[in-house]
Amino acid sequence: MMNHRLDEMRSDFSCILDGEAQRLSDEEASLRIKKVKCSDEGFVEIRDTLQVRIDQINTSISKLKMQTDLCNTFEGWVTKASSKYKNGFIQGDKDFQEKQLFTNNSRLINL
Repeated sequence: MMNHRLDEMRSDFSCILDGEAQRLSDEEASLRIKKVKCSDEGFVEIRDTLQVRIDQINTSISKLKMQTDLCNTFEGWVTKASSKYKNGFIQGDKDFQEKQLFTNNSRLINL
């Protein structure tokens, strides 16, 4: 059960990263069109500013793609969430088993 939930977590995280990368790709494409228009009309400063933003977006897209790849092995940004989930699951299971053991022992004593 724990592994199934971890797989769901990894899948959800990967989808979020992919969605954000796609959003940034769309923004980058829009900025490229604006940059071409600025080049045609002689707005050099605006063109240069757009290029800086395009470069920033491309860097972010690369980071997101790297995190998506790392996510498949529970590394990168997903590590903390998966570790906390695992630790919580294991602790909860341990607490449940101890409670069951205590409850069963109490019943035996009362017989």
